[in-house]
Amino acid sequence: MFKPTITALTLTLAASIANAQSNASYEVTITNITPGQSFTPQLVVTHPGDAILFRLGEAASEPLEILAEAGDTGPLTEALGGVATDVQTIPGLLGPGQQSSVVVTGNPGRGYISVAAMMIPTNDSFVAMNRVKLPASGSVMQLVPAYD
Repeated sequence: MFKPTITALTLTLAASIANAQSNASYEVTITNITPGQSFTPQLVVTHPGDAILFRLGEAASEPLEILAEAGDTGPLTEALGGVATDVQTIPGLLGPGQQSSVVVTGNPGRGYISVAAMMIPTNDSFVAMNRVKLPASGSVMQLVPAYD
């Protein structure tokens, strides 16, 4: 069962080309605001509204469990491949106070974005933003919780 534990990162989305009829490019910047935990490679995925990483109170899918316990984004990337608009993994560890960025494409105002990474040193805690609507224009900042 998933339960939020702490606020773990901030996420900034900036649309560079926003037009409701086509995909736009979004620069996603992840800032680790934890005092002492690093993140494994970070999965960033844009998708339609019917895709979701997890539901609170329900068991994790096997691909999400692998991400949360081993930091491996591969199985979740593969599982989302058929429905995702774009899937990117930011490689390497993201330490406290550090930032990482990636550009993804998505459908402005109609598409969604999700982000996930394992928190270390833990055995199964992860940080995730689950199914947040992409902005039609401008930029937004999200504070994102961690889950156990």
